[in-house]
Amino acid sequence: MSETLDPLDKAEFKGVFFNAHPKPWKDAFLEINGTIDSHSVASITSYMQRKARQAHNKELKNQLHQKIESKKKKRTAGAHHRDNLKPFKKSRTDHASHEH
Repeated sequence: MSETLDPLDKAEFKGVFFNAHPKPWKDAFLEINGTIDSHSVASITSYMQRKARQAHNKELKNQLHQKIESKKKKRTAGAHHRDNLKPFKKSRTDHASHEH
């Protein structure tokens, strides 16, 4: 038994399209614009594309920051490791105490 569904009207499509986006983006849109009723699908699309670009750029920036921090940690960990491999140097007081 297959049933056919009626196609969505413009308002239903706009609602489904809007609700398919992340909650923080929808909340921000509604905070700025009030409702979706007075906005076209094109304007909602434009807004959501802008939010997607912002999220993507933020993710790239975060990845770069993590990569830089990881390299810093490796460098400092490597420096500590190299310091531990250096031979122990006696101080002048060590030499003087052994000579007596």
